[in-house]
Amino acid sequence: MMGTPISGRRVASPPRRAARGRHELDDPSLYLNRELSVLEFQHRVLAQARDPATPLLERLRFLGICSTNLDEFFEIRVSGLRQQVAYGIEQPGSDGQTPRQVLAAIAIEAHRLVDEQYSLLHDVLLPELKATGIELLAPSEWNEAQRAWIADYFRTEVAPVLTPMGLDPA
Repeated sequence: MMGTPISGRRVASPPRRAARGRHELDDPSLYLNRELSVLEFQHRVLAQARDPATPLLERLRFLGICSTNLDEFFEIRVSGLRQQVAYGIEQPGSDGQTPRQVLAAIAIEAHRLVDEQYSLLHDVLLPELKATGIELLAPSEWNEAQRAWIADYFRTEVAPVLTPMGLDPA
């Protein structure tokens, strides 16, 4: 598959042919890096959040999905790569990139993705939400009634879920 994704990276090049017309399966150009392909997918999720044809609250939901996926990506995939680097594992993967090279590419793509997320949220979605009457306020902007409501909500709804409960087996 050839093409240029959102990031501008080249996805794959035509495979080299070995003798008798066979593909060399060890040719790195035949393979995509799995971690970088996850980030490309997140760009597609973010594209749904940018699409004005998608209902506004769904766009906000897609932005949240992208953010959650990125958190999990760093918790699982990036931490695994960091462990490989820490243990001195520098053997290239099928795509020909070492863990250190993949981490460097992830840093570039992840920063780009997060910049796009913040830009979309602050420059597009929050103003559109405000125009429909939905406004997110910073705590410094709350009035006394809002502060009291938040404190009561936390005390009655949130804190009980966070507080461990001891159970008596009897």
